[in-house]
Amino acid sequence: MSIAVRYHHNQEDAVNVLNLAFYKIITKLKQFNIENSFKAWCRTILVNTIISEFRKNQTYIKSMSPTDFEMEQGNLANWEFDEINETIDAEHLRTKMEELVEPEKTILNLFVIDGYSHKEIAIMLSIPEGTSKWHLSNARKNLKQKLTKAIHHNKAITL
Repeated sequence: MSIAVRYHHNQEDAVNVLNLAFYKIITKLKQFNIENSFKAWCRTILVNTIISEFRKNQTYIKSMSPTDFEMEQGNLANWEFDEINETIDAEHLRTKMEELVEPEKTILNLFVIDGYSHKEIAIMLSIPEGTSKWHLSNARKNLKQKLTKAIHHNKAITL
């Protein structure tokens, strides 16, 4: 469930994709090689199910808001690591990641958390490799902006 929640904005979508993955696991159980890890096999099926659902829904996610790359809000260079670490916990970071738009969120999860290369992501999502890099760059910039706003908000409250 934790993997499904990373890729979807709401609990219902995560449960839906998890149920689809369990269905595939049960129907393809005969294909499982007993010499391999069952957990890794299930995880692979889940990630592939998430990707196939992403492809199905990609036609609905064609609209994207333009990003002004010249506008950099805040600078984390003035903060020390301990101050950032005390201000932002893992749950807060996960919440901010969920606020990203769908292509950025999916590619950020696949690249940063699951460790896929841009070439692998491009193949899985049927997009050019450069598009994967672009979405990752946007995701990082948007996440940085969201975290900077949260840090400055928390800093203002504590002052």
